[in-house]
Amino acid sequence: MLIIKNAKVFNGEKMLDSMNIYISGSKINKLEKGEISQIPLDCEVIDLNGKLVTPGFIDIHMHGAGGYDVMDATEESIEQIASILAMHGTTSFLPSTVTMPAESISRSISVIDKCMRSKKSMNILGVHLEGPFINRRKKGAQNEEHILAPSISAYESIVDEGKDIIKRVTLAPELDKDNSLTKYLKDKGICVSAGHTCASIEQFTESVKSGVRLCTHLFNGMDTLHHRDPGVVGGGLTNEGVYVEFIPDLLHLNKDILKLIVLAKGEDKCIIVTDSLCATCLKKGMYRLGDQHVIVTDNGARLKNGALAGSIIMMAEAVRNMINEVGIDPVKVLKMATLNPAKVLGVENYLGRIAEGYDADMNILDWDFNVERTILKGRCL
Repeated sequence: MLIIKNAKVFNGEKMLDSMNIYISGSKINKLEKGEISQIPLDCEVIDLNGKLVTPGFIDIHMHGAGGYDVMDATEESIEQIASILAMHGTTSFLPSTVTMPAESISRSISVIDKCMRSKKSMNILGVHLEGPFINRRKKGAQNEEHILAPSISAYESIVDEGKDIIKRVTLAPELDKDNSLTKYLKDKGICVSAGHTCASIEQFTESVKSGVRLCTHLFNGMDTLHHRDPGVVGGGLTNEGVYVEFIPDLLHLNKDILKLIVLAKGEDKCIIVTDSLCATCLKKGMYRLGDQHVIVTDNGARLKNGALAGSIIMMAEAVRNMINEVGIDPVKVLKMATLNPAKVLGVENYLGRIAEGYDADMNILDWDFNVERTILKGRCL
């Protein structure tokens, strides 16, 4: 057993003072306040002297780190990405594919499935399919050559044997005829997200009725908000049943827009993501996103044409940016990085909280919100 004592705990919803966390195996056994009367034999004790413990960060949109890309489609790459993320506080994530030939996406899904089954990468929740069902006009850093029209048959031909691990699909709702793919995915419990889209407010609203429940990197990869045509941005912000994710690297979005999103949407429906590339944790230079070259400079990660191509931040930095630069209350920000992403994926019954029976995934933070130590499935990293 492991006991973390004398901790300030963010439990997923609020701060609790002077708490003790009992961990048995991979689960949280008990959470209690006050002095520990008796410590069991053969029990490791970590005294935090009032430092902050949070649930582990959950990143539902990322493409790589440390020189490794999800689309490498090798076990080494997936395992290294998982390890790097865990060491920086991300205890759950969705490896995200990009628009490439169908066989390349299938191969990546197959490798991720193999890594999950081997249990070498315990922080992988499943796969986020970002493309190929997107709008060419808003392709961003996706390769236009391999974009496909949304259809059930096209989806099934890509995911093939990896159907069980697809947890999220980003698509352009206006291209999904009669919202047939959206309805199909919803019925299978997959989170459908509107992104890389030119959908009108009417098209978006209909897609929400059919099953869309998230907006992919809000404001980026979609038409600009207009007072007579609010589009996906306006629809995402005003539809109470929809979550919105955003990239707080301070390049994709101005800090005042980030504040606007939180004020308009509310803390319970906002999700922080990184959209990180293989260049994350590395120096400036030339890298890749799928089959496209990306140049990393002080001006971010961009394609040769200047288009932004994901970020090079980790979740911990995203959290600090929202607190220190945008000025959002830490409790709200931490919820956006833990409980909210767990809810949108439907895993909030065992992830995203520090509570009895939950997975023992947590971060120990200093009061500048830097990750000092991570615990993954009860194991100190």
